[in-house]
Amino acid sequence: MEFCEEEIEIKIVYALHRRAYYNKRHTPIKNVCNRLSYIPCKQINKAVKKLHKKGIIGIKKTFHGADIYLNHKKKS
Repeated sequence: MEFCEEEIEIKIVYALHRRAYYNKRHTPIKNVCNRLSYIPCKQINKAVKKLHKKGIIGIKKTFHGADIYLNHKKKS
């Protein structure tokens, strides 16, 4: 089952939006990989980096790894 990069990005944003992970609420990238278990984690990591460059997702480094959250300014 192959997904294009745009579909993966949409699925990541939807998964974060559904759980309302905006600004101060953080989730490890590992949780997103587990939530979207039918997509390889390597592709999810690439999509997260692209979304971060676009400004849709923020990344915060923590002691257990990187946490991601949605940028509330790009909510639409």
